[in-house]
Amino acid sequence: MANNLNYMTLINGKPGSTIDINDRGLNYGDGIFETVAVHDGVTLLWDLHWLRMVKGCRQLSLTIPDRETIEQELKLLAKKITKGIIKIVLTRGVGKRGYRPEPEQNCTRILSSSPWPNKKPGDKKGEGVDAYICKHVIYPDPQLAGLKHLNRLTQVMASIEVSNNGSGNNNRIGLMCDPDNNLVEAISANIFVIEKNTLKTPELINYGVAGVMREHVLVQARNLDINTEVNMLEVSCLKKADEVFLTNSIIGILPVKTIENFSSRPGEITRKLMDAIKQEKYYA
Repeated sequence: MANNLNYMTLINGKPGSTIDINDRGLNYGDGIFETVAVHDGVTLLWDLHWLRMVKGCRQLSLTIPDRETIEQELKLLAKKITKGIIKIVLTRGVGKRGYRPEPEQNCTRILSSSPWPNKKPGDKKGEGVDAYICKHVIYPDPQLAGLKHLNRLTQVMASIEVSNNGSGNNNRIGLMCDPDNNLVEAISANIFVIEKNTLKTPELINYGVAGVMREHVLVQARNLDINTEVNMLEVSCLKKADEVFLTNSIIGILPVKTIENFSSRPGEITRKLMDAIKQEKYYA
């Protein structure tokens, strides 16, 4: 558990720091998670997190947790936090050896709070970050598409690739494609491309994580009468882009400054969307 008394971990509702070695989340990545931003004791975009969690439970045949219980635990962890993060992990619980789960579930529920990251990754002057197109690809898996499941080895290996090919830049963000060279997402964020005043983001019916900030930005764009497209995007679209930015629930909107031959600064549409969520101060 964190040393700071404002941060703690609840395991099935009780303070703790260990789980059973036979937990299926540990052994098979059998579960899902959410990363929730907290500001002045308020859990941001919680309704969107909850909806994705329920969808994930249904797709993985996990028991859907009681919403009131989750919210009580969130409130307990969030009340002392001015600015921080709460991670929710749900696993299928303790089980016997073997991939096939037991019919009866006793799911493990872990909520842990932590401080806010010291700074946005690589974004020192508000001009955006440098990005790198990873050679590691995301393979289609429609059954897991959109979910924030616990098996993140593809992202781990891609992160190692970015580190090993940093050319001295340790703050680059890795972008990931599918085997057909279609753009999918960043390693830990969704991606938006703006071309000819149209906001585009990859369709995520076969792979990727359907981020809550991604959904929030799409809603804000429609409210601002910004034309939007959710479709397959070839990686070559980056060469024609006027603006590119990344999103997740912690970084909010993060402009991309360079991707190989692409170079830009935050443009009109990016700034409009950043302004639209400026009430969440650290997203602006």
